[in-house]
Amino acid sequence: MPDKYPDLKTRIPNSVRQVCLRLKEEGYRVYLVGGCVRDTLLGLSPHDWDLTTDATAEQMRGVLSDYRTVDTGIRHGTLTCLSDGMPVEITTYRSSRGKTVPLRLEDDLVCRDLTVNAIAYSEEEGFIDPTGGLADLERRILRAPGNPSDRFDEDGLRVLRVARFAAQTGFAIEEKTYREAVRCAPYLKQIAAERIFAEFSKTILGDSFEQVANRFGALWSLIVPGSFLALQTAACAQAVSHAPKNLPVRLALVLQDGVRGYPVPPFSPGALMKQLRLDHVTSGRVKKIIGFPYADLRAQKECIHHLILDQGPDVFLDAVAYQYAQGFSARDRKDRALDNLEQRRDAILQCYGELKSEGAVFSLSDLAVNGLDLMASGFAAGPAIGDMLGTLAHAVADRRVPNEKQALLSYAASLGTKEKE
Repeated sequence: MPDKYPDLKTRIPNSVRQVCLRLKEEGYRVYLVGGCVRDTLLGLSPHDWDLTTDATAEQMRGVLSDYRTVDTGIRHGTLTCLSDGMPVEITTYRSSRGKTVPLRLEDDLVCRDLTVNAIAYSEEEGFIDPTGGLADLERRILRAPGNPSDRFDEDGLRVLRVARFAAQTGFAIEEKTYREAVRCAPYLKQIAAERIFAEFSKTILGDSFEQVANRFGALWSLIVPGSFLALQTAACAQAVSHAPKNLPVRLALVLQDGVRGYPVPPFSPGALMKQLRLDHVTSGRVKKIIGFPYADLRAQKECIHHLILDQGPDVFLDAVAYQYAQGFSARDRKDRALDNLEQRRDAILQCYGELKSEGAVFSLSDLAVNGLDLMASGFAAGPAIGDMLGTLAHAVADRRVPNEKQALLSYAASLGTKEKE
């Protein structure tokens, strides 16, 4: 292994090493494999630590009986072991089509999605690399082991995984692998929406998404039909490349209607998010970003203060990022000059920063009074309390009243909405 790569032995967490030792003590072979090996060799911190072994799931359970284990994929021979609080996923050797009959490690590795994910490692044997993954890491190449069409036949999601890894790493895709991925793209129609979204969300957050989006143009119509990304891929990809790595902001750019006034309801952003099975929190944030009152967004403190009160500071900041990025799309170049995009964004953010440093009221909880104070002063309990607090917050933003308890209570009384109980 070239000296420029980190020493994997020194990077293995003790909690992972202990699981390996336990299996080895019982006579089983066990190896680190997949993303944890790849990421460590690239100098990154692995998100997950995965092991592969010749032990079956039942044998793993017996050996690891004093650990807490979870049957995360027992049908496929996968068990997750919690070691000192760290989840370690352990899978029995597989072959094509996911079979877990008695196999060799090499049978497992040659059927993985990409050669860079098919490198195994153990402290005793070092690297086991039957597919040339180490060389491909050196060359920054993404290549399917063996015949690429076989790999995509085994799992259609691998088509999107190739795009995802290219977007995340900036690696080039080997030509035969690329051609087969494009040919096999329709396989995605058979994949569960949740699995597609898990890969798609990582893809659009990649540093090299713009290049990947343009190369896989036809793929997006299968995943997000009618969206800006599907209908105007180059314009959308350029906009996304100027957005922060913020999933709701990038999703809003990708899922907005492909053309203004796009008339087909099934392809609306809301329908697409339902189709992708987005969670309610993420889809709610995306809807707020797309529906933000951008016509009111100006570099004026009072205007910004009211927007923050209505939308919340997090949505406001997302909307500023969205508007800035959208300005770089080819679609919008006819509508606004690009020269002042950065200056306009910075002026808005400066106003926001000044409001924040002044201790401005950004939410009802920032007010010097609360609902109990209003009720104690004679207001009847009910929805009107929340309405009054909102009115007071906007009055503070307009500088009609200071954010002081007595001043706010007096102002509320003066509005004539006080009810005697």
